Amino acid sequence: MLGAVIMAGALNLQKYSLNNHRDESSGDQTKSVWKQRWWIIGLLLYILSGVMLSSALLFATQSQVSPLMSIVIVANVLFAHFLLAEPIDSRDIVAIIIIVAAVCKLIIDLEVFEPIMFSQVLQPSLLRFQINP
Repeated sequence: MLGAVIMAGALNLQKYSLNNHRDESSGDQTKSVWKQRWWIIGLLLYILSGVMLSSALLFATQSQVSPLMSIVIVANVLFAHFLLAEPIDSRDIVAIIIIVAAVCKLIIDLEVFEPIMFSQVLQPSLLRFQINP
């Protein structure tokens, strides 16, 4: 879940940086994105979130991890409100409640499987060639 929250925060940081370095009259960027500190921090956080989300698959199955990605939507609404000053209306709140309820229902009803580790797949006996006479 932390990786999903960091992903939403990273994207909002990049948007925040782009909004702050935009010429109001023409809409053009006044500074290259590679020279914008918050944009680069957002990019690094986005990469970190990708590593965290990928490593989560080592500890749980994809069917267990995938529903948690909806946390990105909820976190994005909150980050956009507090960082970018975007309004939250009643439809946003209803949508967040529906998303959280659906994710909770999915997780409760999910059958738990033991994740298969990569080392179990590549056992030495599977790598030998069998020659039948």
